[in-house]
Amino acid sequence: KLDGARNWFKEEQTLLNGCNLAPTPLETFSSAVLRSLLAQSNLTHFPDTFHLDYERLRLLRSDVHNMIQMNMCCNAFDILIKDKAGEQARAAAKKSLQTNIAAIVGDARLYVENLENISAEIVRLVLQLEGADVTFDSDMMSIVEHHLRAELPLGSSAFGIQLQTILDTQLPRLCNAVNSSSRLPILALHDLMLPPIQPVGKRAPAKTVVEPLLDEILKRITHLTVIHWHVWSPIVYDVQVEAELTPLGSP
Repeated sequence: KLDGARNWFKEEQTLLNGCNLAPTPLETFSSAVLRSLLAQSNLTHFPDTFHLDYERLRLLRSDVHNMIQMNMCCNAFDILIKDKAGEQARAAAKKSLQTNIAAIVGDARLYVENLENISAEIVRLVLQLEGADVTFDSDMMSIVEHHLRAELPLGSSAFGIQLQTILDTQLPRLCNAVNSSSRLPILALHDLMLPPIQPVGKRAPAKTVVEPLLDEILKRITHLTVIHWHVWSPIVYDVQVEAELTPLGSP
């Protein structure tokens, strides 16, 4: 188990060094976590030391995949509608589309298996925005189906590009978040996971701020990464944590 984790860590070091980067051990670990999470194959990219985190990792991957596939469906809608409706009407239709697609794919998030129903819903909303008297267009349906069939599968090149884009754009953010969070006491680290609160007045109850989905996912990855690092870094990676997590109740 430990040798596998060390090799996993060293492979990331070699990769980053080959890119003429000089990351800290914690940044290397953060990079390895995000790269493994965003791999197009399954969770076997993670070493056995993550066995207690497999369910959290599975849910994170599912949320990332769902975000990408939902965006692909919305992009297909945007391509079809173009400038045929006002911005406000398009935004309202897209919100309805997201709600309806979520109902179509269900909790299992079966996008490919429900591709025809998703395509029909996109076509219906486009025709509605165009003011058409019909709710179905076979030619438009064929275009949407062909587009989504090429993009939605997890092994498609389009899906791989989206995963790589997330890795490239979010890795610096993750490293910054992990570096900042790694010195927090346990309670503060737990509080970091709570949704932000927006005060609205002295007597009015505070309102929970809805975070962008990618920010919420990144926060969860940060939490998992920091906890795992504090537990395993001295054992597996021969790195002494600079500041130990402060136990609850400590001053």
